[in-house]
Amino acid sequence: MQYLRFNETLFQGLGDFLRKKLSKIFKIDTQGRVLVMDGIEDIVVKTRDKPRNTAEEPQISLEIKITNAHLATVQRFLWDLSRHATLDSFDFRADGTATSETPKSSIMVNKVDAHLSIVKSAIALLRAPPSEKTEAIGEYLIRRMPTHLEVVRSATGFDEVGYDDKKTIGKFVFDLFDDPDIIQRHRSVCGECYWYGGEVKVFLDWLQDDAVIGSLGLSKSDKAWLDDINRARNPSRRLMSRMMRMVAKTWLRKRTGEPNHAASWIRAFLALEVGNPALHCHEPFVRY
Repeated sequence: MQYLRFNETLFQGLGDFLRKKLSKIFKIDTQGRVLVMDGIEDIVVKTRDKPRNTAEEPQISLEIKITNAHLATVQRFLWDLSRHATLDSFDFRADGTATSETPKSSIMVNKVDAHLSIVKSAIALLRAPPSEKTEAIGEYLIRRMPTHLEVVRSATGFDEVGYDDKKTIGKFVFDLFDDPDIIQRHRSVCGECYWYGGEVKVFLDWLQDDAVIGSLGLSKSDKAWLDDINRARNPSRRLMSRMMRMVAKTWLRKRTGEPNHAASWIRAFLALEVGNPALHCHEPFVRY
């Protein structure tokens, strides 16, 4: 996560870091999967009991006016104000009385927050040019994007994501299918990251959310494109059309790259049949 969120690289390999520093929390199985140690999840994973902090939440502002006051009085007031703000943190009890009790710290890991963090990190990486990071984790981010998006979209109650995050995600999903260059730019890592019906439906659900679409400020032509998708007999296939034209025109014509990748994308696209639940998951492409 440090690698993703803070643009920093660990001095030691991630595997060594997990085995040495976090061995009491995580374990790595024989297939290389990172698993939480037995009994740890119940300790660190907690249900949110208050609204999440969002950038757009209301803020409290304070305006102080001083009129005909003695200098010593003003100095004392500002001193007390500074002390309470920095030391006592304006800590009050429920009945309004002040308290100097130090709040108990706790570890809180939230499932929706984890998925949201991965989505936002993926958006930043995929919008940027290819790099060492995208070469290392780009395939996972593209292939599993629908899984993370579905958890974020379906979050309710205190876990529901804020307006700004929904707008950022909605804009990315729109651009992903409106501008196939995002996939083309990262072709080296997304060759086998094709999506089937249920996965494409996750993207479609984001673009059918009125609140999300209303926040994007789309042009008339963009709205007409979405209307065309929603009116289509098979909206998922219509949504993928622009991307698939890029795959057919670019990937199949070039001699570089793996031909099987383009074939896999096209096969998944052709398999987008209405009402076929068997196609709602990845199926391996068989070489003949």
